[in-house]
Amino acid sequence: MKRAFLLAVVLLLCTASMHGQAQPPFIFMLNGGLFFPSNLNFRDTYQSNSDLVWGFGVNLPVAGPLLVTADMSYFHADGFPSGGNDSIAALHERFIHAGLLEKQPLADRLIIRVQAGLNYVWLRQETASAQTPQAALEINRKVGYYGGVGVEQLTGDPHFSFFMDVLYDYCRSHERGISGDFGGVRAVLGVNFILF
Repeated sequence: MKRAFLLAVVLLLCTASMHGQAQPPFIFMLNGGLFFPSNLNFRDTYQSNSDLVWGFGVNLPVAGPLLVTADMSYFHADGFPSGGNDSIAALHERFIHAGLLEKQPLADRLIIRVQAGLNYVWLRQETASAQTPQAALEINRKVGYYGGVGVEQLTGDPHFSFFMDVLYDYCRSHERGISGDFGGVRAVLGVNFILF
């Protein structure tokens, strides 16, 4: 499954490089915001509905308003599973996206963004308490999907723009001790650096 995912990413990037000659060849993006995990135990363990997520990636034009997109984002949360201070838990997630992004004009300098594709999720959950040593469970081979919409604000400068996206990641684990949905909804703000 991992090889199939990597092959899909390479094919998408090759397609973009062959067809995107008349448009800006490379768009680098940075983003950050909130991630709302779908896991049912997240709120009880981490006393929160969300935590910070940040990421970076590239967009490569294919044809017209269609772009190939690839990005990586990071999420981390700390909490106290038993509600006291005698045990702690930490959740680390890394998402890799590979998909397609379409942009359509909505108004003057305002663009609507629609994107979808595959995700590859690495997950590590750590627990420790006064009675037990630190234990870690790790999953690094879960392939799922993502999709979402957003808006992009063009600026007077052709080298950068700002965007806001709301994305849903789906990734389900059936591993013993770390099962459930480890995807979720993210709301991010970001900036595109358009490199000619």
